[in-house]
Amino acid sequence: MHRTKKGFTLIETMVAVAVLAIALVGPYTAVRTALNASYVARDQLIASSLAQEGMEYIRSIRDNNYLNSRTWLTGLSTLSCYDNPASYCIVDPTRGDVNTTSSAISASALSSVPVLKVTSTGLYNHQNLVTNTDTRFKRTVQISTVSATEILVTVVVSWTSAQQSYSVTVTNNLRDWI
Repeated sequence: MHRTKKGFTLIETMVAVAVLAIALVGPYTAVRTALNASYVARDQLIASSLAQEGMEYIRSIRDNNYLNSRTWLTGLSTLSCYDNPASYCIVDPTRGDVNTTSSAISASALSSVPVLKVTSTGLYNHQNLVTNTDTRFKRTVQISTVSATEILVTVVVSWTSAQQSYSVTVTNNLRDWI
């Protein structure tokens, strides 16, 4: 009695493995792409909020100047980032008003702008405390004169994720109300 062996040959097995690999690559790629897109979207949302916070801080300086009977550009027009495209201001709203706390705004060349730090409660700042953790975000502010009663404020938040650079820019014209 002669028995024939039934089973998979090496070629059949390799074809089956190839088909299985092709079937798994598509969903894997789709999931990886979706995850990367969600990380970028999360970072863009954070960066947009940080840029808007920087803009609101500059606006609050102007408003506090009015409330304290100072000229509208007090604390801003003396900054090295004012009408100087080679200098960037670094704002830290957690330190208070620039007119009462000199460390609230500092200036730097773009290459030496430090990253923002985050506290355990999620508050972003530039304070070198043991409990703060470095983030990937950098925020810069530049101010330029449009006219005697108007300035242009540009806030840029930049970061790198997966060897790709991103940035969010917010610009606003602030005017002397009085």
